[in-house]
Amino acid sequence: MRIGILIAIAAALAVPSIVASRELERAEQRQVVRLGCRLTDATCWIVITGESVGPTDCESNTIRWLASNPGAREVLSLLMSAHLTQKSLNIEVEGNCLEFDGTSSPTLRSAESTY
Repeated sequence: MRIGILIAIAAALAVPSIVASRELERAEQRQVVRLGCRLTDATCWIVITGESVGPTDCESNTIRWLASNPGAREVLSLLMSAHLTQKSLNIEVEGNCLEFDGTSSPTLRSAESTY
């Protein structure tokens, strides 16, 4: 039985420093390889399996979001749970990039478990 839990972040996740297309991109059946958050600037990230996602300017397997945004803790909880149980996720990224330590990464829009 497949149970889907969708946590969508309603507010904009970040003010992008590089703007590409505004279309959403979906990455299905991906697993979280690594994840973390920085206390100094409230930036969180995941590294996912499979092909890179996101706009051409910042296409990557690393996806970032700001922990200060609405729903960010719930998303982090879902991602940590999927990582620890080795379950797959459907990930949706925005069509903009989030700058982090001189590199740009796709911005997380939502995550859905596929248990």
